[in-house]
This record gives sequence, C-alpha cells and structure tokens, in this order.
Amino acid sequence: MAKVYFQTHGCSANLAESEMMMGIAESEGNIVSDKESADVMVINICTVKGDANALRHIRRLRQSHPEKKLIVAGCIPKYTIPKIKALSPNINLINTYNIKKINEVIEKSLNNQFMDAVQYSDELKIELPRIRANSVIGIVPISSGCLSQCTFCSVKQIKGNLKSYPLLSIIHDINIAINNGCKEIWLTSQDNG
Repeated sequence: MAKVYFQTHGCSANLAESEMMMGIAESEGNIVSDKESADVMVINICTVKGDANALRHIRRLRQSHPEKKLIVAGCIPKYTIPKIKALSPNINLINTYNIKKINEVIEKSLNNQFMDAVQYSDELKIELPRIRANSVIGIVPISSGCLSQCTFCSVKQIKGNLKSYPLLSIIHDINIAINNGCKEIWLTSQDNG
C-alpha cells in the first residue's frame, strides 16, 4: 500500500478538498502525517491571488524531497500548468474539479506514468468520505465558484460560475460531522454573498 502525505495551502474550501481527497485515498493507501515516510506527496495549492506562493511551496517540496513522487492538486489555472511543469516535468496534476480521481493519479505516479486531471467537471464535491484535519471542526462546502470577475482574483477562472450545492446534501454533511464529534461547523465557499 502506498504511503501518501498531504500538504494544504489556501482557504477552508481547499482544506475541505484535502480532507475529501484523504478520505478517498485512504481506501487504497495509507495516509501518513510526515513527508519522510511517504511514497507520494500531494500538495494542494491556492493560486487565487497569484501563483508565486504556490510555485514557491512546490519548489521547496520538490527540492527537499526530490526522490518522492509529487502530485500538485487544487486551484490550478491553465496558465500556471507550464510554470509547474517547468519546476519538474514529472509532477502529476489534479485540479479542484477532479478530486474524486485522486486514487487514479496516485497509482499513475507510483508507476512512473503521467496523468494531468485538469479537465472541467461539474461534479459536486460534497458527501464524500473524509479524514478531518481537526477532529472538532467540520468544514462543509455550500457552493463552488463566484459571481464576480475581480481583476486581482482568479476564482472565476478556476472555479467557474457560482453553483450552489443541494440543501439536503449540505445538511447530510453537517449531520455526519456532528455524529463524528465535530463541535464547530464551518460553512465554506468562494462566494458566500
């Protein structure tokens, strides 16, 4: 079984997506809390206000562990893909639309194959298994995308138009979090307005 390490940067929605990817990956691997024992490292990046920080985090991870398989996940606009690949051509990518494919991308990485799951998908990212980063906090996405087109922000380019999740799915995720012992519920999205 592969040992997989997750590192997350960005907002609470990114943290929720990492929890979901870990929940999905746990079924076929072993989630570890340290980079040293990992076979595969997944870094979930945020590029909403520019890609400089994300690229710096990827570069540091690659330099400190060049022997490890690396997957870059999260908010990856198309114009950032060549910059990521320039850091290391053998990085696999999985954007925010494709988190349900995490096991497939991990498997490809382990077999020295390449897969960039960066296509647009309209799948809901709710009611998925999770490994919580904090056992008392349940992060529940209520929508994805944005109504605005701010010049300083790439949310619209990355997440698309605002799409609300079904109320019953949101309530279901809240109930699961409460039943799992969460004391705090964070409702999250890119555009709660």
